[in-house]
Amino acid sequence: MASVKVQVDRKPMDFAAARAPIWCPGCGDYGILEALRRALAEVGARNEDVVLVSGIGCSSQLPHFMKTYGVHGIHGRILPVATAIKISNPRLTVIGVGGDGDGYGIGLNHFLHAARRNVGVVYIVSNNQVYGLTTGQMSPTTLKGVKTKTTPYGSIDSPVNPLALALSAGATFVARGFSGDVAHLAQIVSEALRHRGFALRRRLEPLRHVQPHKHLRLVQSACVQAGVGRPRPRRLRAGVQGEPSSGPRSTPTARYP
Repeated sequence: MASVKVQVDRKPMDFAAARAPIWCPGCGDYGILEALRRALAEVGARNEDVVLVSGIGCSSQLPHFMKTYGVHGIHGRILPVATAIKISNPRLTVIGVGGDGDGYGIGLNHFLHAARRNVGVVYIVSNNQVYGLTTGQMSPTTLKGVKTKTTPYGSIDSPVNPLALALSAGATFVARGFSGDVAHLAQIVSEALRHRGFALRRRLEPLRHVQPHKHLRLVQSACVQAGVGRPRPRRLRAGVQGEPSSGPRSTPTARYP
């Protein structure tokens, strides 16, 4: 007799682990956590078929707060591990989560080759334009002229352009959003999960504990130039829905300012 598949409605909290997040109040990582839970529920993913891979940094704590399989690895090596898992068991939904320092600094070489190989991995990058866990040093995406702990007179370097790098390397899905717009993030992640091939999902977020008002203004400026709306300062908690920000949405070919 033929087997019958039963469609089960999933809810975001079905993917919530018992352990509560430990990020700073107002951190943008709460937004991506909620958006990821919503997206997995929307596509009907099963907990046992999802693997989260992270590196080192605040955002890399995310697998601890998800009721899925997870690998908390070493700095910059998210994509080699995620690629190996996907190749070993293609039926799994494999998601890499990390920061801009992890992915575009020590992990940049792996980022380019993962895009080139077009392996079916979703890569979510939290871009706050500094090294947040170590309280605010210059990162590869720090804007020119910005003062940080390691650039007290302002950065003299131009930031890397992750979206252009991904497209030039052959990535077949590239999108960008803002951590304060949870509904939009969930939509992007859902589309990335359904995509066959490498999917880069980049998220702009303010770092609230490192010069909070100054850093928020920098991210606001970057969001406006990128066409993803002007973020407003507000506190996000896991499980709380965020209001969509106003303004046009991002496009796969949007250029980093």
